[in-house]
Amino acid sequence: MNVVDPQSSLNAELASSPLHPLLTFFNDGYINFCLVPQGGHEFDDMPTTKPYVVVLWDGPKSKGPEAFCQRSLRSLVGCPASTITIINACGPQVATYAAAAVTAASSRRNVLIVETMPEHEAAWETALDEINPDCSTLLCLGDPTGGAA
Repeated sequence: MNVVDPQSSLNAELASSPLHPLLTFFNDGYINFCLVPQGGHEFDDMPTTKPYVVVLWDGPKSKGPEAFCQRSLRSLVGCPASTITIINACGPQVATYAAAAVTAASSRRNVLIVETMPEHEAAWETALDEINPDCSTLLCLGDPTGGAA
């Protein structure tokens, strides 16, 4: 009879996930991590003991910024420590999550990642810029051949 070690199974599953870098940095205690789905629920009560990475999951049926609690979004993006945002419109990318985790941990600044579809990238960029024009934004866009650009 084969006995499966639950921790080994979980580690293998996490290693194959694009979220792996975020989960590793969270598990190792370098950052806080929060995944927020669509639905308009509040999400701005984040712990402040260490930097956090928040992923707003605007997909797979993307609806744009209106699908999220506007008060929470303004609070999160308007916070002086939240000066880094990533708009990812090309599908979950390990490199995007790794960059967010390393940036949050090394700069001690909060990072917001918006996972969205290409048709809502401009709306997200406009909404985030209106909340905090001083925010640094990294755009991850798809290219015509189907990869990330």
